[in-house]
Amino acid sequence: MPAWRALRIKARTRGERSRLGLEARLIGRDEELALMEQTLRRVEGEGRPALLTVVGPAGVGKSRLVSELERHVEALPQTFYWRRGRCLAYGNTSYSALADAIKAQCEIFEDDPAETVLRKADAAVRELFGDGGVAPQIRALVGAGEILGSSREDLFDAWRRFLERMAARYPLVLVLDDLHWADDGLLDFIEHVADWAQGPILIVATARPELLDRRPNWGGGKRNAASISLEPLSEDEGGTMLDELLSSPMPPELRRAIVERSEGNPLFVEEIVRKLIDDGVLRATGPSRWEVARSVEAVEIPRSVQALIAARLDGLPEDEKAIVQDAAVVGRVFWLGAVAELAGRDPEEVREALGRLRVKDLVVPHEPSSFSDEREFSFRHNLIRDGAYDSLPKSLRAEKHTGVARWAERRAGDRAEEIAELIATHLLEALRYVEELGEVGAGPVELRERTFRWTLAAGERTSALWLRREANRWFREAERLADELGLGPEDRVRLARAHVHASWGADGIGETERVVRRALAVFEELADPVGTGWAHAQLVPPLLMQGHDDDAEREGRLAIEILEPLGEREELADATHTLGWYLWRRGRSAEAEPLLRRAVSMAERVGSRLVAAESTQSLAVCLAQMGRSEEALGTMERAYRLAKETRDFANLMRCYNNLPSVLSDLASDFGRALAVLEEGLEAARRAGARGHLGWLTGSHGDVLFRLGRLREAEADQREAIELARAVGDEPLIGMRLSGLAIALLYQGRLEEAEEAHLASVPIIRANPEPQSWVYVPLIEGYLALARRRDEEAVRGFERTIEMLEAFTFDAAPEAVTDLVRLLLRAGRRDEAAAHRALADRGRSPAARANAAVVDGLLAPEAEAAADLLRGAVDTFDAIGMRIDAARARVDLARAEARGGDDPRPTLDAARRMLSDCHAGAFLHEVDEALAATPP
Repeated sequence: MPAWRALRIKARTRGERSRLGLEARLIGRDEELALMEQTLRRVEGEGRPALLTVVGPAGVGKSRLVSELERHVEALPQTFYWRRGRCLAYGNTSYSALADAIKAQCEIFEDDPAETVLRKADAAVRELFGDGGVAPQIRALVGAGEILGSSREDLFDAWRRFLERMAARYPLVLVLDDLHWADDGLLDFIEHVADWAQGPILIVATARPELLDRRPNWGGGKRNAASISLEPLSEDEGGTMLDELLSSPMPPELRRAIVERSEGNPLFVEEIVRKLIDDGVLRATGPSRWEVARSVEAVEIPRSVQALIAARLDGLPEDEKAIVQDAAVVGRVFWLGAVAELAGRDPEEVREALGRLRVKDLVVPHEPSSFSDEREFSFRHNLIRDGAYDSLPKSLRAEKHTGVARWAERRAGDRAEEIAELIATHLLEALRYVEELGEVGAGPVELRERTFRWTLAAGERTSALWLRREANRWFREAERLADELGLGPEDRVRLARAHVHASWGADGIGETERVVRRALAVFEELADPVGTGWAHAQLVPPLLMQGHDDDAEREGRLAIEILEPLGEREELADATHTLGWYLWRRGRSAEAEPLLRRAVSMAERVGSRLVAAESTQSLAVCLAQMGRSEEALGTMERAYRLAKETRDFANLMRCYNNLPSVLSDLASDFGRALAVLEEGLEAARRAGARGHLGWLTGSHGDVLFRLGRLREAEADQREAIELARAVGDEPLIGMRLSGLAIALLYQGRLEEAEEAHLASVPIIRANPEPQSWVYVPLIEGYLALARRRDEEAVRGFERTIEMLEAFTFDAAPEAVTDLVRLLLRAGRRDEAAAHRALADRGRSPAARANAAVVDGLLAPEAEAAADLLRGAVDTFDAIGMRIDAARARVDLARAEARGGDDPRPTLDAARRMLSDCHAGAFLHEVDEALAATPP
């Protein structure tokens, strides 16, 4: 008979042991707890994730409410995973609360050697997946081995899938405490899981209201997200809680004073009672029963919970107060060994002191400990930790923080880089107090040098995990220290390159420019030509995005000039690509092409596959702008393959956007364009990449527009605008407002279309790219055409054609067609005929069909005109351009009427197609053609 031994209760991996002494039943939170239990049942029953955020001020009972949910889960007959992690007020490591939960699942201790962590992480992945596919991303999270350069999207996808596999085995409750202290990456990941995860996963987050200051829309718009806002208890509820804590009556005056002073804060009520016990006002008469032991007339109740905690701490014996102060330096969670080392006392003495502090409900044990051979504790509430820290004299704080950093570095061993942020935080705090106290000598210099090493390491780790804002903050600290220390070239070069990389997407384009210029100054001071050229090239994108075109081009050319004499290398290939990229973005494709070709070939020769892939895609777009259809298509297909092979997420996302654009404009292959876009959209959604989602959603709308699916196109453009606004992508906002304007215009909703167009113009003017700018006069032409302002419409179409001369006629061949229609309607046949040659400039099937329409309109013989227009109708039908097909049918009907045939069947078909597409702007063309038909 097999025998089993219980190793641990799955639902209690990492948590506080129950408190000794005072604890009332949950008061005044019945509805909130019922909502949590109901949500858990729905998550389990429907197999779908949910996000519950419990929000409230300190001490209002967030943790207690979660503890009640944990008790409910433990009482259920079915098995759940209960995993918990905490964000810290300072010393947070990257994605700290999530990393805690995943380490618990992998059974990783903080003092495990790196080799052991690798083995445990890989074993956990294989147990859940059957293979090691996501093991590198899990290792990156738990700090095992090197971070292998995965994209943020790859990391999020892998971590989400790990949670999904856990939930596929048992429903998962993931509790993340103190989310107001989380890094931005963790907040983004939680929303990513709420949006895209599958399976029974309940995320329970606790946070103070400050979270909503950082993320006002936290959880907003998600059907599976809810917030519980905990308000203070009412006076009646506060009185009931007090009665239950004591299990015996209290003098009415004292009871009323406690209830009124606590203002409904449960922690305040508990701390007042504990202070009365400490002062001997209350004494135990039995288990959980207390009575008043002396007169209460002289009892004073502090006016705030912070003052009350400070009074309790001041009343401790000196040895206990010193222990609690040392523990506060370590943090909300602390370890016996760390406190013993800081205190310089025997661990057994410290253990006994912590036992007495536990009885006084100041600290609680954590089981199991995150260290294999250390007892772990936490302060019962962060306010207690804050009060203990504040009571520590500043003259001791520098020494204590340095001691914590030394202990953490020694205990982490070969995994110290994983906790670089924790070590750096303690060293920065130590340095701050040293500077405040004005200490001089070798000690502060050595401390600065050590702090620089760890702030640099913290920046590199957070940057590798795509916590760009946090990395930027660490690198700024490292820069300050480097300047103060006058460090040598090796450290300054390493810092400069790392900071430039991290600055993208951190704190705005202006900050990126500042960081690059600082790096440039470092390389110039060191007379490093490679670094100098590289930095000049890095300035091009931020200058372009801020509209400083002349400066951007000058920096790009200077980069090549500096790097050229040094021979072929990755930096020169990249700089050459950057200048070519700038030129095609500004419509100067003929100048860009040779640079981009050179960048591709050089990158291939020096073995830089990433630069080769990026340059190939830029070359494809450049060729498309020049109207070289076959070459552009072939080059873009190659760029698409390279992007997939190199697994460069950002470049692949560009391909998912640019390949459909080329397929649509140059090949009129709308079916494949949609298929590629939908593949890209799925990848972007899975990764939670909102910026890329905005581009792809807008491009999806562009293709739908071409197919006559106007209502769907409108919805896509509106969604793209919201996504672009969410990430602050101004060029995309302008482009998508134009897309919305033309979708509305074709529906005949002219006022709405004009409003969107007018909103787009200043944005596009500030970011003058051909792909956006060409649609400004085109939309103005169509607005004027719809309002029968023919001369204004002619000017709009003519300005569009001028821009297409420098861009590609395949982008908007209808501009020539509608100009010819308009001129013929005005009786200006010679002018219309003068534009005939322009119709042949496009090469796509759509452009050729438009050219056939122009030929049909200009043909003097009705029969020849009808033949040409039937060919155009057939082409439009074949490629799915229903609105263009309908309008060509109207032209065909006019030719049929001229030749004596009945145009009504053709016009009826045109009306049906326009109505099906909701293209109300062109129904008048059917009515006018019908009115001109002889009876």
